[in-house]
Amino acid sequence: MIIKTVMVILEYALLLFICAFICKTMRAIYKDLYNDSHEKGNVRSIKKVALLVLQSYDENIINKRVLFTELITLGRGPDNNIVLSDAYVSYHHAVISHIKNQYQIEDLHSRNHTYVNEQEIRNKSFLQNGDIIKIGTTVFKFER
Repeated sequence: MIIKTVMVILEYALLLFICAFICKTMRAIYKDLYNDSHEKGNVRSIKKVALLVLQSYDENIINKRVLFTELITLGRGPDNNIVLSDAYVSYHHAVISHIKNQYQIEDLHSRNHTYVNEQEIRNKSFLQNGDIIKIGTTVFKFER
């Protein structure tokens, strides 16, 4: 009789242990899925940022959309993310960077300046959706 009682207690203990294990495993899976979905959500919102080429000396890049996330460099030099073959563009002309959920354009002391909505930017300027950026003869639309 005592052996039977001990066996029942052990069976219930084993069932309780299995339930606790399943509960902890499901909680860990939920946390991983929750964190992954939020990280992917942030990446998706960042990937929606783009520069659309409206006008350019180089007809091959007109209407092209350049997606970017954190930082993009623009200039005539081959080490830029967007290379503009235009005599009015400096070797390293401008940079757009992601700062606290906003995007900021900075003119890198170019000879012919950088313009946002037809106004010359002196140092840095925050960009809004639909802003028109002019570098040399190339005109971009900032899309967010």
